[in-house]
Amino acid sequence: MENHTALHLQAQQTIVSEDKTLLDIYADTLSPHSEQLKEISDTIVLDGYFSKEPFVRKMKEAGLKVVSRFRDDAHLQYILPPVKTGKRGRPKTNGGKVDKEHLNMDFFSLVEQENADFLIYTAQVKAVALKQVVKVVIVQDREKEKNTKIYFSTDLEMEAMEILEIYNSRFQIEFLFRDAKEYTGLTSCQARDEKNLISTLILLFRLSILLK
Repeated sequence: MENHTALHLQAQQTIVSEDKTLLDIYADTLSPHSEQLKEISDTIVLDGYFSKEPFVRKMKEAGLKVVSRFRDDAHLQYILPPVKTGKRGRPKTNGGKVDKEHLNMDFFSLVEQENADFLIYTAQVKAVALKQVVKVVIVQDREKEKNTKIYFSTDLEMEAMEILEIYNSRFQIEFLFRDAKEYTGLTSCQARDEKNLISTLILLFRLSILLK
């Protein structure tokens, strides 16, 4: 984060399985390395594709905090403090659905920042799809109506601007993909046959050894 630079840790082929979804496979790829990752950072930043309950739950079980983005139609609920009514059953904590275009300022607070083009709000809300409470940052564009984005962190103590900074840094990994494709020549290979692809990979592997 300090150097605004992404570093490569591991490359692993995705083996599609009928018993697991892609999110299961990705979670199972990361989880075994959680202790190694936590030596560097305990926060993992992901694009909106990964903001689903099974994946986020597995990251939480592995001791990793998640920073990501919700879909624009994410179902979020305000949280009411439990009040004893003397009636049977659990006190009501659902304060109603969050309308990202018309926020209830009894729950949200405005984040002071220098950029006058956006309004930034933050609060702790319940993410229904994730089945847990998260810290959300809602960014409203002053010029474009309904161009509102919702970011979140499973770390309830994380500052709003830190969440945005971490998420925006995610784009740095695109440079790793670009460099990897150029180095391996994967974008130049037009082979579709399995045998040809294997032969190409073996050749690239031998070349990489020679280069070393």
